[in-house]
Amino acid sequence: MKRKEFLKTFGWLIALPYLLFAGLMVRKHRQVSSARIIRLKTPNADGIYFYDDVIMIQKDQKLKLFSSKCTHLGCRINKIENGQLVCPCHGSSFGENGEVISGPATTALTELTYKFDPEKKELITEV
Repeated sequence: MKRKEFLKTFGWLIALPYLLFAGLMVRKHRQVSSARIIRLKTPNADGIYFYDDVIMIQKDQKLKLFSSKCTHLGCRINKIENGQLVCPCHGSSFGENGEVISGPATTALTELTYKFDPEKKELITEV
C-alpha cells in the first residue's frame, strides 16, 4: 500500500465516527424539535391533572396548561406535594401559575396555548 493511499484510508477511519455521531445528533434534534398535537378531555372539577407531556390546572372556572418538562433538566413533573408541582429528579417546585418556588430550576414552566373543540369537548394543544 502506498503512503498516499494509507493516509487517505486512515483519514476516513478517523472521520467516520465523527460523521456517524453528527448524523445521530441531527436525527435526535429533529425528534426533539418536532411539535406534537395533543387532545385532552376537559375536566369536570377543579384540580391538577397530569398527562404525559401536559399539566392541566383548573381552578375557579379558569384553565391553564403547562408543559410537564421541568425547566431545569427536562424531567417530567408528575406529582404534587403541599400544593406545589414537584420535579422528581432534583426537587424543583412550582406554583399553580407555573412560577418557580424553589430551585434548582430558575425559569417558570412553559405555559401552553390551546383551542377548544366544542363537538368533542376536548382541548387541543401543541407540545
